[in-house]
Formats: sequence, C-alpha cells, structure tokens
Amino acid sequence: MPVPGGSPLTLEGGYRNVYGTRVGGTYDPLTKEAGVNVQVPIGDHQRQLFFGIDATGNPETKNWGAKLSLTKKIAPRTPTAGEAINAITGGALSRAPQGAPGVIQTDLRNNFMNSLTEEQLLMLNQGVKQYQREAVDQALGIRPGAEKYGLELGFRGAGNQNPTGSSQVTPGLLNEALSDLEQKEPGKEQLDYFIKERGLIQ
Repeated sequence: MPVPGGSPLTLEGGYRNVYGTRVGGTYDPLTKEAGVNVQVPIGDHQRQLFFGIDATGNPETKNWGAKLSLTKKIAPRTPTAGEAINAITGGALSRAPQGAPGVIQTDLRNNFMNSLTEEQLLMLNQGVKQYQREAVDQALGIRPGAEKYGLELGFRGAGNQNPTGSSQVTPGLLNEALSDLEQKEPGKEQLDYFIKERGLIQ
C-alpha cells in the first residue's frame, strides 16, 4: 500500500484496560508481515501476575517468531481486618470510651465482636473484604475517574525511502521513455536488455 513518496504503510491497533490487560497489533500490507503483543493478568488482577506473548509472522516468507513472558509486579499492601473494621466503624474501636480509660483497644474490639449476631458478623465480614479490595484497587489506580479501557487504531509510514531525491520509476514512465527512444534510437537496445532481461519490471 504505497503512500506519497513510495513509502509502505504499517497499520497499528491496540486495546488496554485498567486491570492490566494490553493487546497490540501491527500489519504491513506490502510485506504481509503481522505482529501481536499481548499481556493479560493471571487470575485476580490484584495478584499483579501477568502472562505475555510477543509474536511476529509472515505467511509469504514463512518467517515466524514468538516470545512468552511471565511478569510479577509488587502488589499494594492489603489492610488488615482490624484496620478495615476500624475504618468501617469510623475509628470507634481505636478510641477508649469516656469514663473507662483503663479499657484497652483489644478488649474493646473483642467486646464489640461478641455483641454481634451471626447475621451481623456475616455482614461485617463481607464489609471487611470489600474494604480491603477497594483499598488495593485505589492503590493500583482503579478508582472513579481512571481510564477504564482504551482503543487505538492508526497507521505509520516508513518515511522517504529515496533520500537522494531521484524520483521513483514506474512502468508508465518507462513505457513513455521507451517510446521516446524508439524515435531517437541510441541506447534503446541496452535499455531493453536491462528492463526485460534483467527483470527490472516484473
């Protein structure tokens, strides 16, 4: 697919999301070469473990290549259950009640937990897990206003491949030159030889 100046065109596209998935691809219509680069989280995205593959191929030249990767990123610290409970209760369990300065935080938390019904304990447990996940997501940048996903599609030219300034010779121009030479004669046989015998034009 030529562009002005005779440069080939490479098509590019990609997808990414806030959870760490990334997919990119390239395709050259002139050489038929294609490439793909993929990264996906393994299991829960909060584990920050990713599998990747980088591959290229060309069905015409039979050139193929691939590389697999495994990446582990440092995951943010998860709040403890005690920190989550204190946050859910507005910090009430981290403060001793008025008139009882001798009550320590552990006893206060134990008394609070023992006062809950089974249903309330279940709700508290779910609240703790949700708080912990939201805290880790916040540290990973997964929060309101963050980019949820993105799509890209475009092209890239290889630039001017004829830096000397000479213009690209096309079959139409060569036919016109041959027509002129038929009238002027000198050099026509040599030009015919190089064009037809040497295969300058397929």
